Amino acid sequence: MINTIKGNRVFSDIQVFDDKITFLGDGIKTNPSALGFSRMSTSFYALGDIRAYFTLDYKQGRYRITAVNIASKSPVIHLGNPMYTQDPETWQYLPIEESVGNGKGLKKVFIRKESVIMGKAIEKEFQIMKQTTDDDW
Repeated sequence: MINTIKGNRVFSDIQVFDDKITFLGDGIKTNPSALGFSRMSTSFYALGDIRAYFTLDYKQGRYRITAVNIASKSPVIHLGNPMYTQDPETWQYLPIEESVGNGKGLKKVFIRKESVIMGKAIEKEFQIMKQTTDDDW
């Protein structure tokens, strides 16, 4: 499990403890069209890269991955130069809770579509499988 995390190019600041691993995931790519969603009708919060801090808690045969401080790389509105908004190099990470929250969690519209897109993008970065060993060489 530790090698899986360390070998992933989007994970950094990796810290390993007895029962958990913490790390930063940065530059996680979303792909709405892979899930059947149109890019034109998808909020820009689910079109940019994702950044989040992860904790992977593990016990014998079980694990749980928690993401906090999720942010999406989104366009910065610049009224004087509309081309500035369209250039992904000028986009900045915006915290999801502040951007699409309603003070009581995420808005239902966001949960139905954009959070599914973001969740699948994060899920794609993890390839943790149950290890099977055959001690009978």
